[in-house]
Amino acid sequence: MQYLINQPINFPTITEVQGNYVVLNQNTVVNYPLTSTLFSSGVTTVSVTPTGTGPMYVVDVNNSRSYGPFEVVSTLLSAQVQSVADGVLGSYQWDKVANTLTLYTQQGQVLAVYSVLEAPTVSNRQLIS
Repeated sequence: MQYLINQPINFPTITEVQGNYVVLNQNTVVNYPLTSTLFSSGVTTVSVTPTGTGPMYVVDVNNSRSYGPFEVVSTLLSAQVQSVADGVLGSYQWDKVANTLTLYTQQGQVLAVYSVLEAPTVSNRQLIS
């Protein structure tokens, strides 16, 4: 499962966080602050907010339990797939006076703007924004 950088990752455990956890991010010990919430059922939810990308594990040093791997990414795969779908299924407007090609998402928002060079034998586009 993927998690976004700078967003909390919550996972259940049966013990409270008492300074006996370490976080491994790409096999390096990182000092991310951990917080815990104890529920009346005895289950504790532990939360950590990663500031780096890559595989991450939370290790309970006292009982050698590990939680993870958590794959921390800068962009979720679902967002990347949505961008591809918008590029394929969205619409476009070619302004031949300004020589720009604007791609729109399926919902009508601007996805990308290109400058267009058109010649008698070939045309090309270059990303502006």
